[in-house]
Amino acid sequence: MSQLTTSPVPSTPAQPSPPTPPGPPVTSARVTVVVAVVWTLVMVVTAVIALVAKGDMQAWAEGTGGDSAGFVLLLGCAGAATLCMPTAWAAGAIWLYGLRRVAEAVAPGHWHRRSVVWSVLGWGVPVVNLWFPLQAVGDAMSALGVRARGLLAIWWVTWLLAFFGMNAGQALGGDLMSAQDIERWVIGHCVAAVVMVLALPGWILVVRRATAAAVERSAMAGVR
Repeated sequence: MSQLTTSPVPSTPAQPSPPTPPGPPVTSARVTVVVAVVWTLVMVVTAVIALVAKGDMQAWAEGTGGDSAGFVLLLGCAGAATLCMPTAWAAGAIWLYGLRRVAEAVAPGHWHRRSVVWSVLGWGVPVVNLWFPLQAVGDAMSALGVRARGLLAIWWVTWLLAFFGMNAGQALGGDLMSAQDIERWVIGHCVAAVVMVLALPGWILVVRRATAAAVERSAMAGVR
């Protein structure tokens, strides 16, 4: 009696599904904008208090007045600004890292001038922080299809002016032991606050346009 045998049909191996692109950095974008606004407000409040209290501070420095309440208020503002600066940098770094991941996922062939590590480190490393963040943001936006060279240039120029203005505002005052020191210190803080106000709208537009593009491209790739 013959035995019927059947040869097994080879099964087609299951193809691995493509990796899901990361979600757009919507939350970190909101945090970045809020922290930037708070930091700018702190700078403006500092400049206003410095202007109002300038006379009292100068009288104190010249020995013709008592303790100036302006110094106490400005000390509080300095503490708030000290907290705002690293918080703003950290929020911007987290947002840019998320933006870069989306850009690499939806446009894998796009060339980035800096590695993803510099999306985080570029904000805080001296010297390279003068241009690395601009390159990282610009390349990510370009990969996402956003054309905003003019906006990026305006934002970065005003930000650099604000950055150097804040440092100059501190340095101009010296030891704050004379009326002239206080005069220069107040002027420096006022200039820094004005430039921070000018830089803020550009930063907000950059974050919103880049994040909106990341949301759109992620949606096209199937991320909800």
